[in-house]
Amino acid sequence: MNQEVVTFGETMFIFDAATSGPLRYVDDFKKRIGGAESNVALGLTRLGHKSAWMSELGNDEFGKFIVQLLRGEGVDVSRVLYRDDAPTGLFIKEKIKSDEHHVYYYRAHSAASKMDADWIDLDYIKNAKILHVTGITPLLSESCKDMTLKAMRSAKENGVFVSFDPNLRYKLMNDKESARETILEMIKLSDLFIPGIDELGVYSK
Repeated sequence: MNQEVVTFGETMFIFDAATSGPLRYVDDFKKRIGGAESNVALGLTRLGHKSAWMSELGNDEFGKFIVQLLRGEGVDVSRVLYRDDAPTGLFIKEKIKSDEHHVYYYRAHSAASKMDADWIDLDYIKNAKILHVTGITPLLSESCKDMTLKAMRSAKENGVFVSFDPNLRYKLMNDKESARETILEMIKLSDLFIPGIDELGVYSK
């Protein structure tokens, strides 16, 4: 079945504190998932469109929950791969006040960071109408950067519309100049560029 929109990237399992205060005093958490790309796929499916999300997850309960939730909403997760050698990324959300939060990421060396250019299913992307990517994925690792650019180039060569939301995550930028060069290259490969106002200054320099 051809999809209207195909996207890929990391989705993490979220422990969202149910009460305010330091985590050491919190006993209850709500479980959620968090990922810019899977959020797009989920939203589009709820609007009645066919969407697919591709990624690698740990072969653990966190990864299985993510797939279960997205599949239950109608997102095609047939290209998701479980890995035994790396975990699903975790995101813990601490509620300081009702309108103030602090977050802790545990995503280093996650399963999604292992994605590479040999893994991505280019034939699946070629049959979609739109490929949606973000600037988060290429910052996860060098192999993820190579994969993202390869997917975008393949999409362009095959007439697939490319949508790009930079969605900058400065904490992932070990080398800001290299990250900027990658983002600029992605802009050139996109048909639709969706930056935030604050992000425009980063690319216009």
